[in-house]
Amino acid sequence: MLKEPETRLTMCTLEYGTFDRESGQKAFRADHWMHKYGDPLGKEAEPVRAAMRRQFYPDTDDWKEAVLFRGHQLLRQSIAGVQRGAI
Repeated sequence: MLKEPETRLTMCTLEYGTFDRESGQKAFRADHWMHKYGDPLGKEAEPVRAAMRRQFYPDTDDWKEAVLFRGHQLLRQSIAGVQRGAI
C-alpha cells in the first residue's frame, strides 16, 4: 500500500478594497434579484453585470498598480516564510 506524503496546505483569499460598502450592497442586491427574478442573459442583465465587474475590478491604473504591488509583496513574504521553515 502506497503511503501518501503529509502535506500542509494554507489557503487564502486576498480582497483588495474597491468601493464603499453601500455601493457593494447595491450591486449584490441587483445581481441577486437578476438571478432570482430576471433573465441573467437578457438585456436588463448587462447593467447588473457591469456594476458587479466595476465593484470587483475598478478600471483605474492606481488600483491596478496597488493590487500588483500588494500581490508581489505577499509572494515575497510567503517565499521568505517557507525558507525560514515557518510553514
